[in-house]
Amino acid sequence: MDSDDFDRGLVADSSLDPPTHGGNGEGPGPQMPGPVLLEITTHIEERGNATTAYSRTRDGHIIQVTYWPAHPPVVSYFSVCCPDLEPADFPREPVVMAMEDDLVLLRVVLGPRSAILEPDRFDYFVYQAGQPPSLRLIEHPGPSRLFGDYHAGFLRCQSVDGDGDFYIIAALCYAMVPGHYDLHTFDSRTQVWDTKTALLPEQQQRGEHSSHVNSKGILFCDVLRDKPMLRYVTLPAPLDPDRKLQGCPRTARDIAVIKGRIKI
Repeated sequence: MDSDDFDRGLVADSSLDPPTHGGNGEGPGPQMPGPVLLEITTHIEERGNATTAYSRTRDGHIIQVTYWPAHPPVVSYFSVCCPDLEPADFPREPVVMAMEDDLVLLRVVLGPRSAILEPDRFDYFVYQAGQPPSLRLIEHPGPSRLFGDYHAGFLRCQSVDGDGDFYIIAALCYAMVPGHYDLHTFDSRTQVWDTKTALLPEQQQRGEHSSHVNSKGILFCDVLRDKPMLRYVTLPAPLDPDRKLQGCPRTARDIAVIKGRIKI
């Protein structure tokens, strides 16, 4: 299909014209885990390498995911394709929602452009780097569990009974009631989703807002507790005291945990 005939609406031109770094398909290149700068939007292409893993969508389509690593400051990226479909069957690019060590959570949407407004049509996959790499379609969260691209994260855990490691996918969403959040979790041991109410102590609610406007602090949550409680920690003020942070904090601030320290 000629790219000029593709209605890119919500798909960037660059998604069909990926970078050339990250290997030539004959070897894996540098492997996860390792410090990388990762592009959260994937590319749509059929190339593969030793990191390529396969699965099937809920509709039965074969899907392949490939990791194209690069040493910083060059940006690493993922590519996705369904060999039996056309690029036009993606109304928008698949998105990297979370990454931790060798685990990556991807959200994929297939169908008409209207599908991006229908969460029931979203597919969620966990890619795990390794020899060989793997790609697993996980259970859909269901219509009552709605969370955005940046609301999810991984928690790697070690089983106390010696059954091996497992992971938790957690998404914390504002419940539109002061101090109340919905904590959606997926446990790799049971392969099912659960939802709990996470509460923020009343004395801390003054500085707390929804994730869309919160640029002043961090909400900490122990997702393994039966009754999770939140703790709000204020971030340092901007270096420029006259600068007022408004809107989504991702446009002005970034946070990383490096060797037990929070870097802002």
